[in-house]
Amino acid sequence: MTVNAITVFFVEDSPEDRALYRRFLERDDRYTYNISEFESANKALQACQGKIPDVILLDYLLPDLDGLEFLTKLQRQTSSSQISVIMLTGQGDETIAVQALKSGAHDYLVKGKLTRENFCRTIHGAIKHKQLMQQLEQQQEQQRLVGAIALHIRKSLQLQDILTTSVQQVRQLLSADRVLIYQFTPLMQGCIVSESVLPEWKSSLGLEIEDTCFQESQGEKYRQGKIWTNTNIYEAGLSECHLQLLEQFQVKANLIVPILVENIATSAVELWGLFIVHQCSAPRQWQAFEVELLNQLTVQLAIAIQQAELYRNLQIFNTELEAKVQERTAKLQESDRRFRAIFNNTFQFTGLLTPSGILLEANQTALNFAGLQLEDVINRPFWETHWWTISPQIQEELKQAIARSAQGEFVRYEVDVLGANERVATIDFSLRPLQDETGKVVLLIPEGRDITERKQTERALHEREVMLHLLGDNLPNGVVYQVIRELDGSDRFSYLSGGIERLTEVKVEDALRDSSLLYRQFIPEDIPRLQEAVEESRLNLSIFDIQLRIRTPSGQLKWFHFRSTPRQLQDGRVTWDGLVVDVTDLKNSEETLRKSQALLEESQRVARLGNWEFELASGKITWSKGLFDLFNREPALLEPSYEENLQLYHPEDGQKLHQAVERAIATGESYKQILRVPQNGSNRYFEGIGYAEFNADGEVIRLYGTAQDVTEREIALRDRQKAEETLRQSEAQLATTQQIAHIGSWEWNLEAKKRCWSRETFHIFGLNPTQSEPTQPEFLQILHPEDRELFQSNFERAITQKTPLNIEYRVVLSDGSVRYLEAKAEIAYDPQGKAVKLLGYVLDITQRKQAEAALARSEEQLRLTLEFNHIGLWDWNVETGEVIWNDNHFRLLGLEPETSAASYQLWRDCVHREDVERIEQAVFNALAEHINFRGEYRVIYPDGSVHWLTGKGRGVYNEAGDPVRMLGLIIDISDRKRAEQMLELQAVITRNMAEGICLVRAIDGVFVYTNPKFEQMFGYEPDELTGQHVSIVNYGDEDTTPEEVNQAIRTAILQHGEATYEVHNVKKDGTPFWCRSNASIFGHPEYGSVIVAVHQDITEHKQAEEKIIASLKEKEVLLKEIHHRVKNNLGIVSSLLQMQCRRTQDPVVTALLRDSQNRIASIALVHEKLYRSEDLTDIDFA
Repeated sequence: MTVNAITVFFVEDSPEDRALYRRFLERDDRYTYNISEFESANKALQACQGKIPDVILLDYLLPDLDGLEFLTKLQRQTSSSQISVIMLTGQGDETIAVQALKSGAHDYLVKGKLTRENFCRTIHGAIKHKQLMQQLEQQQEQQRLVGAIALHIRKSLQLQDILTTSVQQVRQLLSADRVLIYQFTPLMQGCIVSESVLPEWKSSLGLEIEDTCFQESQGEKYRQGKIWTNTNIYEAGLSECHLQLLEQFQVKANLIVPILVENIATSAVELWGLFIVHQCSAPRQWQAFEVELLNQLTVQLAIAIQQAELYRNLQIFNTELEAKVQERTAKLQESDRRFRAIFNNTFQFTGLLTPSGILLEANQTALNFAGLQLEDVINRPFWETHWWTISPQIQEELKQAIARSAQGEFVRYEVDVLGANERVATIDFSLRPLQDETGKVVLLIPEGRDITERKQTERALHEREVMLHLLGDNLPNGVVYQVIRELDGSDRFSYLSGGIERLTEVKVEDALRDSSLLYRQFIPEDIPRLQEAVEESRLNLSIFDIQLRIRTPSGQLKWFHFRSTPRQLQDGRVTWDGLVVDVTDLKNSEETLRKSQALLEESQRVARLGNWEFELASGKITWSKGLFDLFNREPALLEPSYEENLQLYHPEDGQKLHQAVERAIATGESYKQILRVPQNGSNRYFEGIGYAEFNADGEVIRLYGTAQDVTEREIALRDRQKAEETLRQSEAQLATTQQIAHIGSWEWNLEAKKRCWSRETFHIFGLNPTQSEPTQPEFLQILHPEDRELFQSNFERAITQKTPLNIEYRVVLSDGSVRYLEAKAEIAYDPQGKAVKLLGYVLDITQRKQAEAALARSEEQLRLTLEFNHIGLWDWNVETGEVIWNDNHFRLLGLEPETSAASYQLWRDCVHREDVERIEQAVFNALAEHINFRGEYRVIYPDGSVHWLTGKGRGVYNEAGDPVRMLGLIIDISDRKRAEQMLELQAVITRNMAEGICLVRAIDGVFVYTNPKFEQMFGYEPDELTGQHVSIVNYGDEDTTPEEVNQAIRTAILQHGEATYEVHNVKKDGTPFWCRSNASIFGHPEYGSVIVAVHQDITEHKQAEEKIIASLKEKEVLLKEIHHRVKNNLGIVSSLLQMQCRRTQDPVVTALLRDSQNRIASIALVHEKLYRSEDLTDIDFA
């Protein structure tokens, strides 16, 4: 490279001396000199302002200033330490020379002893001194640059900023044309990622380069740490392809240092890239310090790259962690929303209590019932809330229940509570304790279900049952019964009214215990009919209606009429509810009536009849022959007169006949009478019938009629009347029974197409029994419009096809109310087998329909509740091992209900093998101890996933106390378990952190939480700080109070959201100490906005820092004093060596003295630099 000329100022007032100096330098072949001459000191100083010379030859005696004054002004004028001043003095002015050296002169020459050799040697020494100073400054600038980049690396995590700063500062320091950083890919391709280039040269930033020649020749050497320096690329022996690549960027010389980075994962050293310096203007000779500078920078850049890689990995990990946290948070929030939706929309009253009875939560159903807001009841004793203020007794009962539940007992009872507008409701109330892993009760769950309507229904049902039992017990000849056909085919009476003993001579309790006591009384010939009728009713669920004979233990033969309605229970059994009536008297009356009717029919066939006429004008009476036969009167005696005719009858009946005749003559009214005729000592009965005949004027002119011997008929009639009286009494009893059972009877005459209703039937249809039965159109109008067509079609089919009628339909009463009715009818035939009537009954089933609808609604509500809450139900028959599950139970075990069959072994196979014995033993213990089962366990789904379930169950026991069944439910608690584990992990981390952590409520500055490290750091017992103001730990003095310290900290945190600060705190015993704290604002679900602060005790650090500062101050003073003394002494030593060198003629000694002088000069330069340094606490000797 080209060597620049040396600039020399001659400050000399003697032209001869200046000419001499010029001749000496012009003959020096070592350097080329640019010489400027000045006659005065002030002109030289003025010239130094525009151009700094390398060497100044200064005459001590000048017209305007002496040499010492010049040196003083020069030092004030310029801060450059690279000007070497050589003082020229007269012979023997060593004292002045020493003063000049102390004032900063490099050397001195005595004018009288000047030779070209010593003159040039002195100039060379000055130049070398300047070069050494330049090298020292370059090294200092190099170290400054390396230190600045290292500091930048420590302060910044942005790799690109560090690379950009590095190339810019290196280019400026080395005065290079281009500095760039080239990053490799794993395939030894790469890209220029950072560049600093002068404007006149081509930029290569971002350029991707694939240099195969480079990969083949130099790639491996760079991996081994090879540093490549090319003074001239055309003389470096590069390949043609490599030269072409460099020519693209106008490169003449380059310096290349590899950037080697240790792989974090494998600890292997890898070639990351190259640090390259280009000289484009001309070839360049690279200096060793420049190579060393880049070598040191690549080490720092390797650290920055590793740091950036670590930071990038940390960011990736942090991003993934934040994503997982956000995902978990979203799931927890969604779970919480689902829980809240279920919690607030459930039909039950639900809440949350502390074990001491403080209400923490209440669902919207409970609040709406009482017309309350959550803030009206929250954080209050449960028994003081509005629901329980109905009476002090109920409040005290609740307190006792809470105390029992806090001990782990499940409490349940029915109680009245107060709602909005003083409404009183009955609820099924329970308190369920919630325990932690240690068995400690941590929360209580109160639940209440409004059973007001159920209780009212139960009371009404109980009253109805009592009334039915009373009616059944007081039926004079009937019994109300309920019989159940068990699954094994046996029959069991579940209810019998008290009249059973009157009818069958068997006590109620005996019949309920042993149904065979009644079944054995049936006449054997009737048993097949009984069995057939029962089986038909069971299979078709049709009305059981039959009349059978029994023989009581006392031998009485009785006829019983059985009528009942079957219904199938949920478990498959069939039960009949009905009535049995003793119809023995009715049967006997019917038999008597049948015989009488037969006799009457026979008498009619053999009856003797006679007719008569009575002419009013002539008074003549005419008899037919038959009439003579009736009265046993010989026709030869002719007809009797009117008076004689009257005498033929019983006196009472003759008078009655006369009155009827007189009334017929007067009014024309016909008559029909039964008259007694005494014959052979007894009376016979004749039926006399008379009619009037009128003339044109409407006057009665003649009476005519018939007489018939109805003696046998009258006798039969009287017998019949007795039977009818008996029948009337039976019908009255039946009507009473129908009224009690709300059953009406009816019949439909198939020929006349007319209906006949019982009195109760009128009542059922809401009609007046005194009115006539409605016609068919009128009847259809009573039916509900939607049921008319159905009834009409069934009714017509029963008539046309002669089949029984069985239908349920609705009627609309006159008041608009709707009733549900059940009608059944059978075809009645005459003796010839012709269908003549439909005989049936109608039953009001409104209440049953309402109960069925209520039951259906209740079942639907239960089904929806189970579906919404994902609750699985199970029913285990302990004796048979049979298991019944709902669909949710299958799904909670990971099974499909369509493809799996419930069994105890299937459940056992799904339970985690580590839990199965424990949970199974808990079930058996609950059954053995007659307590409720409760347990949490894991199940394994077919896909291998593990889920947590909580199971609950209750046993059902027989009279001997042995378990026969167990009913229960299961609920998935996997999300709760995972949340509990995460909370426990966070709590463990918080408790065991090395730093002290506290939570301070932002609104009032009160501690709400401190971890053990914080309490230990400040000397407090556990939980002692909770509830106290945070200023209790702040240190105050005469200038600032603890509250002012706290207020300043709170203001900074609330303003910026977070803050890092050092604060002077005080322990409980009064000991002050320093802490470094990081604090931020956090929204807490319970305490609102809280300040989360992490404290670290830095007292020892503060004390060490103060000691270091004091020590550095002392050392700085001492070091400056030492530097000053050493500099003066070294200057004197150097001057003495210089003088000794001038006096010595021996070349060897002179060389030794010169070498010693140079060493002293180097030492002096170092100490001078130290002396003039502005920061003695930051010295880099590298």
